This record gives sequence, C-alpha cells and structure tokens, in this order.
Amino acid sequence: MKTPVRDMIEDFVLTNEAFALRYGLSWRDSFNYLKQFGGLSFYCRHYAYEHTQSYDSTVDKLARICKHNGGQL
Repeated sequence: MKTPVRDMIEDFVLTNEAFALRYGLSWRDSFNYLKQFGGLSFYCRHYAYEHTQSYDSTVDKLARICKHNGGQL
C-alpha cells in the first residue's frame, strides 16, 4: 500500500506535467517556477482538496497563486 507522501508526490508530478504543458515549459523549469513563486507550497498545504480536483482546475489555481507572488506567466 502506498504512503500518503508517495501519493502526494505522484499526484504533484502529474500536476507539474500539466502545468509545464500548458505554459510550454520543461518539467524542471515548471517545478522551479512553482517552487519559487509559492505554487508547490500551496499544493502541499492543500493536497487533501487539490488531489480531488481536475488537473486543469489545479493548474489554474497554481497559476493564480504564482502570479500573486510575482510570477510572470
């Protein structure tokens, strides 16, 4: 059986991939952007809710969070 941390990591990998595809970034650049502008922190704090949402919805939220924190995408 998977641990909750493993589930969170697996879901974030897929979320990051969706974010990267939407904004034309590499996986690494997407991860660094989300980390720098608070998207990763937001995702980790709100994982219990976010993993029940569509990837499109989560990417929209992450984009708004990052923009609010100075991101330029």
